[in-house]
Amino acid sequence: MSFIIRKGELNDLAQVLELIQELSVIEYKIESEITIYDLIRDGFSNKEYFNLFVAELGEEIIGFSIYHTAYSRYGKSMIIEEVFVTKAYKNKGIGLSLFSKNLEYANDKKIKQLEWAYNEGFPSLKLLYERAGAKILETTSAFSINKEVIYGDVDDDLILKDDIFIREGVQNDAYNIMLLMAQSNLEKGVFTTLTINDIIADGFSEAPLYGTFVLEFNDKIIGYILFCDAYSIMDQKTLNIADSFVKEEYKGSDFESLLYKQLVHHAKINQYNKISFLVSDFDKNHIKLCNELGAKRQDGVRIVRIEYQALCNFINS
Repeated sequence: MSFIIRKGELNDLAQVLELIQELSVIEYKIESEITIYDLIRDGFSNKEYFNLFVAELGEEIIGFSIYHTAYSRYGKSMIIEEVFVTKAYKNKGIGLSLFSKNLEYANDKKIKQLEWAYNEGFPSLKLLYERAGAKILETTSAFSINKEVIYGDVDDDLILKDDIFIREGVQNDAYNIMLLMAQSNLEKGVFTTLTINDIIADGFSEAPLYGTFVLEFNDKIIGYILFCDAYSIMDQKTLNIADSFVKEEYKGSDFESLLYKQLVHHAKINQYNKISFLVSDFDKNHIKLCNELGAKRQDGVRIVRIEYQALCNFINS
């Protein structure tokens, strides 16, 4: 069987939509509400929320992968949202070929970090990922704030005290964001090589990879939240929280909650349908905040992460 993996094109979308509906019934037990017009708007217009690889046999599209760029404390990142092969062609190496194409693309673009979801019910995949040099985030859970919460009965404007102010970040905030990020990394035992120039280029250029809100208290920036566009076949246009941090002396108050509520408000007025983020299973304060916000944990799902050097080693091995 001779199939090819290539970049998805506009003319592929009718067949891709059929595969999306097949996937949504299998995985989510309901049909996705996504339409071909949604796919055109969100993947093939001026603003691209997702990218696409397809597996083609003759003139038939038999599989696809949807991915999008993202951001993290390591820099430019990428998330693989879905890899799917239609039932008649499963177990023929097509899904692995689609997945490998994503890895090659990430390597070519010098993506610093690549992530995808892993279902804990498939331990054989865990072994495969680990052999490739990826890490299963065993003590980190995926949470999401869904459409019902975003568009629910929430005050449109946050009520802030006179000495508290939340606003969109600007280039002049980059240095303070870098200092706070360094504190966050120190707390988490993480080492990154992001510089002030990276933060400016990635977040405050003509084509930014992330957006940000900063939290000011008594005229000093004490926290931030970084976010980027994401995509889902069930929820379509979504947001991913890349990073958030509030200074240690202000934790336990409602400061971090204000940042998250500001992002929910941003999602609502800009018509996003979900907000996704990761939380350490040991971070009781953050989990409490998730519950207060109405966020839900994705049971049975762990995140797989492969960083640039491991990705290079795997591709070149």
